[in-house]
This record gives sequence, structure tokens and C-alpha cells, in this order.
Amino acid sequence: MSFICSLLGTCKEQHVNPRLWLNDILAKMPYLEKASDKEKQQLLPQYWIKTHPEAAITEVQ
Repeated sequence: MSFICSLLGTCKEQHVNPRLWLNDILAKMPYLEKASDKEKQQLLPQYWIKTHPEAAITEVQ
């Protein structure tokens, strides 16, 4: 459980919409068995947002 909380905390720090991120990576998980470590790393929020800029959360002031 703490692992999930850590990833969601990373989403918050990186201004990534956690719902969009989770939906995308959960859909990809069945296909990750043969993925390289580099490909798996790209699913971390701080890297994932670079290919999904629409999931960025902007600060409302």
C-alpha cells in the first residue's frame, strides 16, 4: 500500500493527474512482462507526463 501512496505522491509533486496516469499504466500492465527496464521506467509519473502533457495539472490561483 505504501508503494501506491508513494507513486500518487510523485504524481502530486510532478503535477500529474493521478487518475489519468493510473488508467493508462493499468491498461499497459498486462503487456509489461516483456518490457525492458527502460520501458518500465518511462511509466513513472515524472517520465510519463512528458508523453502525456494533457494530463498535467496546472495550479489554480
